[in-house]
Amino acid sequence: MNRRHRLRRILAATMLAAAVCLAPGAADAYYFGRNKVQTRNVDWRVLVTPHFEITHASDAEELAVRASIVAERTYREYADRLDHELETRIPFILYASHTAFAQTNISDEMLGEGTGGFTEPVRNRMVLPYAGSHADFVHVIRHEMVHVFMFDMVFGSSRRTMPRSPFFNIPLWFAEGVAEWYSSGWDAEADMYIRDATTNDYLWPLSQVGGFMVYKQGQAAARMISEQYDEQKLVEMWRTLARSRSMDRTVSYSLGLDREDLDREFQLEMRRRYWPAYGDLEAPDTAARRLTDHVEEKIGFNHRPAISPDGEHIAFFSDRDGLVSLYLMSALDGKVLRRLAQGYRADRFESLRAFQSDISFSPDGREVVFVARSGNAETLHTIDVASGRVTRSLRLGLDGATSPAWSPDGRWIALVGTIAGRTDLYLLDLRRGETPGVTRPLAVRALDGGAALIRVTDDAGDEASPAWSPDGALLAFSHNPCAEVIYEFEIDPDGERRLLWARYRGDDDTLAAWHEQPSDLVFLDPFGGERRSLRPGAGSWRDPVWTGGRSLCVVADERGIDNLAALQLSPSGAHVDSVRVLTNVAGGVSQPSYAPGADRLVFGAFHRGGWDIYCADVYGEWSQREPGGSRPAPIPLSPPASAGRVGGPPPTRDPDVVGEVREYHPRFSVDMSGALQGGAVFFSPQAGLAMANEIHLSDLLGDHRMSFLVNVYGSFSDSDLAASYAFLKRRIDLGAGLFHYKNYYNTVLTSVGEVLPHDTFFSERNYGLYAFAAYPFSTFRRVSLELQALASEQTSYRLDPTGIYLAEADKRTYRLLQPMLTFVHDSAFYGDYGPVTGGRLLVQFAPSLPVGGNTLSRRTAVFDYRHYWLPWRRNSFALRLMGAGSFGDDARAFVLGGPFTLRGYDFYDYQDISHLAGPKIALMNLEYRLPLLDALIFGWPTRWGFGPIGATLFFDAGAAWTDRFRPFGDDATGRWGMRDLRGAYGIGIRTRLGFIPLKFDWGRRTDLRDAGRTEFHFSIGPEF
Repeated sequence: MNRRHRLRRILAATMLAAAVCLAPGAADAYYFGRNKVQTRNVDWRVLVTPHFEITHASDAEELAVRASIVAERTYREYADRLDHELETRIPFILYASHTAFAQTNISDEMLGEGTGGFTEPVRNRMVLPYAGSHADFVHVIRHEMVHVFMFDMVFGSSRRTMPRSPFFNIPLWFAEGVAEWYSSGWDAEADMYIRDATTNDYLWPLSQVGGFMVYKQGQAAARMISEQYDEQKLVEMWRTLARSRSMDRTVSYSLGLDREDLDREFQLEMRRRYWPAYGDLEAPDTAARRLTDHVEEKIGFNHRPAISPDGEHIAFFSDRDGLVSLYLMSALDGKVLRRLAQGYRADRFESLRAFQSDISFSPDGREVVFVARSGNAETLHTIDVASGRVTRSLRLGLDGATSPAWSPDGRWIALVGTIAGRTDLYLLDLRRGETPGVTRPLAVRALDGGAALIRVTDDAGDEASPAWSPDGALLAFSHNPCAEVIYEFEIDPDGERRLLWARYRGDDDTLAAWHEQPSDLVFLDPFGGERRSLRPGAGSWRDPVWTGGRSLCVVADERGIDNLAALQLSPSGAHVDSVRVLTNVAGGVSQPSYAPGADRLVFGAFHRGGWDIYCADVYGEWSQREPGGSRPAPIPLSPPASAGRVGGPPPTRDPDVVGEVREYHPRFSVDMSGALQGGAVFFSPQAGLAMANEIHLSDLLGDHRMSFLVNVYGSFSDSDLAASYAFLKRRIDLGAGLFHYKNYYNTVLTSVGEVLPHDTFFSERNYGLYAFAAYPFSTFRRVSLELQALASEQTSYRLDPTGIYLAEADKRTYRLLQPMLTFVHDSAFYGDYGPVTGGRLLVQFAPSLPVGGNTLSRRTAVFDYRHYWLPWRRNSFALRLMGAGSFGDDARAFVLGGPFTLRGYDFYDYQDISHLAGPKIALMNLEYRLPLLDALIFGWPTRWGFGPIGATLFFDAGAAWTDRFRPFGDDATGRWGMRDLRGAYGIGIRTRLGFIPLKFDWGRRTDLRDAGRTEFHFSIGPEF
């Protein structure tokens, strides 16, 4: 999961916000983080069914009804298979698009396109979008519902009004693997990944597997357990896990194996299953010329190639720079020529849809077209391949868009679009009005720049991967069928809307428990409306590309593995005269693309754990090849145990059974309570009654948040108390809070930035309130305004004449009313220990306002710039440049030293060394970060370890001053070096203990003339 937390989480949690504002020496606090941008004010409705409360946007009613059918029938299936009923309705939050889903406030994490949904375990909320595919939609619902049942069975009854507090984590291989097995059975995708991992020897032990493979290896393990025992063995393991709270004990009790035995049996079973058939298959580089090598490049994928019409260039997606970007390479030698678009760094290309969408060249080969999320809007971009300049950006007004295809005459771009849960084929008319266009458009929408978007299909099925015929008269595309949802509402005398019945047209025959349906190959005349479909005898035909007037190349999976096949159409195009299989790979192929000017075809293939691009140089000859290996038997894929139609009673007209629609009203529930995490109430003769607790509450959607902190120690004046509220529903985030803290110190620096003449034992009673407003311009940029009103009562103490007791020596009260204006840019992305690429910028100004006696008078400004480079994978450079100044009668002090600012110096060295404390500071940190060990594992007294382990080489330089500052100069002997600057160089070790980042630094002081003493620092937290 993403480790960056946005501003709203900090501000919504009172104790964190107040602690940041009031920590000693940090009254002018600041923070980085990316933003969630709410682009519209959604009118929410709740569809209440027997087992679900489906919260959805009011304009996505049909999608909510479709979800209710799938969810209710899946609930009945799982309840029967698991012999378990949930005692309350399941909260189901449904978003009509992935863009809307990414804006959710239920999770503070930044949700990328790879996140298809999640189930939140504390309140057992299912949260998922419709991402453009009904098959995927059904799969995600079924997958997340397994988690709902698992959390309820393992962590406790859903009847509880207080949130469950899991004191252990279910291992991911079991949680995700069982969810995949129950939701999908054994499918072609799982078979591809496990076959490749087994035959290329990169299967991980189940307890160590991570990333996407945790889903697939877990799915394979669940299949193995179900087949070697029976499916009820998995249910037994769930129930045993609920009692034992240990996966090791669960495996031992249920299977009679320890962890190592289970891993060994899993590895052997996969080898028995896949090794015998491996000789019947061919490697992709024996079938075609490989242009990329993800293994040598140490990256994950080179994917979705599109070749220019003249066959000279290939546009493709790759993660070679650490993030997904669009590249251009030579089709002749595979040399990467330039990066055309960099994803995830700026507003224009927030997400490139690299895992769902294709790329296309213009007919003259000068431009490429692709879709991206730009400013939370689906946008079509064209880029000049010679210069890398964006030539066109059109906001499409769709919930989702994929796979643009440029027509041979250059006027039209076909694409797949989704609105309110319906996916259809669209035409983008780039020269609207010049010549006659579509004769019977279903819908037309005018876009900027004289373009128009025209919908040309309207059905419940999902279209994908359109391709133009050479003469531009036909579009070929794959079509995954789905029946229409039909339903009926009535309005009762009280004005409530009730769902009388809902079902799929055709008695639900097309809704199978196995979510994947075979895809047809469809040919459509977009200008006249004529349409015909071709269906293979087995499997699907997908990703079509025309290789001639009546010939196509498609991805075919009749034997359970995606391979290329050549189709020859009859003269009328009504049927296929011949089908010729062109490849017989062990992994799978995808996205063929053909260049008629060079008779060259390129495609992607999965092998050795990643995707690469391959080229068939003379397709006319290559299409007559005999694939290597032998023709294997079809792979035994299996649907879930309840294969066939999802059952259930026929549609009923009982309004109390089917459902009703309600207005959404925020109701607060507990997200976290300190009482469940160690909070306590106690009494002592010295302190009296004491209580330590915190509680966080929010509504179902996370738009309204409240936090309370109650740490009572005898009296009110000695207690820590805080409360806050945050409103996050709109684009502008708003919040307010109040606080009261009492702390004791023995130092020289106060929380308002005052430097005392010597170490003093004193207490601070800080209380006040704050309010904030934050406006995000985009995911990466925001401006915020915060107003703090603070009173700080400082009481100093001295020893009484007996030398035993402390007596009050002095008491002062300071007041501060301070607005704080902050601009933040954050495009940083994290590696193992901290940011590795991107950049950050913060500019802040905070002037105090007069409010009476003892009011602090100051103006404080902060500048913080950070940049990160990734010269090669897992190695990075990091630079921080920081400056701050405080001006006025009560200017605050800044202190340098310690592991977070100037290493080589201790935080308290400013007492003995000049230019480490003052109202003005300048700081530079330069680091080179590199990996050392992937893991360090010990075997005694039990299996434990650290990992991964990295190192950093650093150079720090900084200074603090009041008036005059001379950074460099000559010493008494005339040697040039640092004068007022303080510097250090050194080395650091980075590792993790569980999820806790540990940092060890050794910094040696230097003035660029000589080296001084070495200081050791230990700290916990990520890199800057």
